[in-house]
Amino acid sequence: VMALCDAKKCELFERNRKMMNPDGLNSLHSLLVVDQHQEILRLALNFLNVLSKESVECRDFFEPGGSRKVTQIIANQLDMLVKGGCDLISMKVLKAALSLAKTAAKSENNKSMLARSSLCEVLGKLVTMANEAPAVNSNTDTPEAASEAASVEWQSVINETCSVIRGLCIHDDLRKEMSCAMDNGKFFLSSNGVVAALMQLSGDFKSNPTTAGNALSAAKTMVTTEDAVKKMASHGAMELPSKVLAFADNNDAESSLVRYCLGLMRNLCADDIRKNTLVDNGTMQQMLGVMSNDIYAADSMLMEHGAACLAAMSLRQPANAAKIAQVGGVDIMVKAM
Repeated sequence: VMALCDAKKCELFERNRKMMNPDGLNSLHSLLVVDQHQEILRLALNFLNVLSKESVECRDFFEPGGSRKVTQIIANQLDMLVKGGCDLISMKVLKAALSLAKTAAKSENNKSMLARSSLCEVLGKLVTMANEAPAVNSNTDTPEAASEAASVEWQSVINETCSVIRGLCIHDDLRKEMSCAMDNGKFFLSSNGVVAALMQLSGDFKSNPTTAGNALSAAKTMVTTEDAVKKMASHGAMELPSKVLAFADNNDAESSLVRYCLGLMRNLCADDIRKNTLVDNGTMQQMLGVMSNDIYAADSMLMEHGAACLAAMSLRQPANAAKIAQVGGVDIMVKAM
């Protein structure tokens, strides 16, 4: 049935998805209980994700009750990890539940209910455990292979965790004028160890660029106030952009990593003192160097973040505007347009 609703596997997927609502969706939701067989649970979570990714109607059907069920599943899988009673399939269930939460959070009602169901607390625990890959139970005769497979799955879990944090902290349901996103961001900022964990993951961009990019993206969404800038800066957010941009100078960085880096810089520039620091310490010149590179200039969102950085750096700061012009910023912006 999942294949019949998958755009990649069936040309009648749109009709079939509509036929799943409401009876099929109700049946899938009834399978989301913590004592469910793990493989059935994984498939049910993945199936709901397939239905919800591109269908607003299916996504809106997530409530009532879906947020509480998914949060309970994530919390239960995390508890199994902590107690050492987890195997690879359990970790895959955790990843599937996080992926569904990320999709569901694109609807504001779901975002609010996920936050109310204590998902933010569970995500905080997960991200602070990022560098503590748990041991998993294995039925194979090759523990080394099992350990390697577990490490790969755990990395995917952390990537999804960062993505869910990001999804809870952005206002992306334009049908609603108000969002709980800022309140969720404030919660993560005040949670013990979350900011430090995200900055640590971001700093590991050379060996693990995908996770670093996801962590940068999550951190960026939290920086919406001057206090948030100060909190991020106290954990190394001001030094990180220069390091990432230096890495990108030799075309070593993926465009997505640089894009997320400039997104964080864009929000850091909300603080006048710190934006002046980024201009004076050479980070602004590094950013212009990256923006003039045709490889990175092909990424439109990267260039948008860069333009927004230059705008924020110039706001109320004519001296900064003059410095940007002196090092070729105007030419780069004209070329971008």
